[in-house]
Amino acid sequence: MKRHLLLFFLIVFLGGNRMYAQLLALKTDALMDCAMTPNLNIELVTGGKTSINATVFGNYKPWKKEVKMVGVMPEFRYWFNGRPLTREFIGLSALGACYDITWGGERYKGDAAGVGLTFGYAFYLSRHWTLECHGGLGAVYYTHTHSYVKDHYAENVHNAHGYSLIPYKIGVSFVYIIK
Repeated sequence: MKRHLLLFFLIVFLGGNRMYAQLLALKTDALMDCAMTPNLNIELVTGGKTSINATVFGNYKPWKKEVKMVGVMPEFRYWFNGRPLTREFIGLSALGACYDITWGGERYKGDAAGVGLTFGYAFYLSRHWTLECHGGLGAVYYTHTHSYVKDHYAENVHNAHGYSLIPYKIGVSFVYIIK
């Protein structure tokens, strides 16, 4: 997973041979922060109406619960306003995550991958600050080991897998535009 994340960032930031006077923005999603899941978003404007957003998130025992998770969500965005990082947009995003959750005597340890559509609006606050609200719907494939804490179930057997249609990438982000 770490190699895939590093490869993605190298492609995003070093892959383009044609660079414009691009905008670069750093973000954090306040809803994920409230859920005690630290996250960092980097958005790079790639054209007159397009941008690429990359989100990295993870947590370790939020609220003293046995939850561990790490993931990445790259996204391509199209801005309807004619200028990226302002007003309404639609995005096509992907998800990759690893998790280990113990909840109510049951343990779920596995991986998830998915794709989804995101819709959002960025409110202009000042030259360097915007507030972005977004949400969407996605299809996520998961495969994990589901066991009970008192059982000594084999770790390497993935006994649950499937697809789920879920609310996807819902949040409120504070955006700092570096330029």
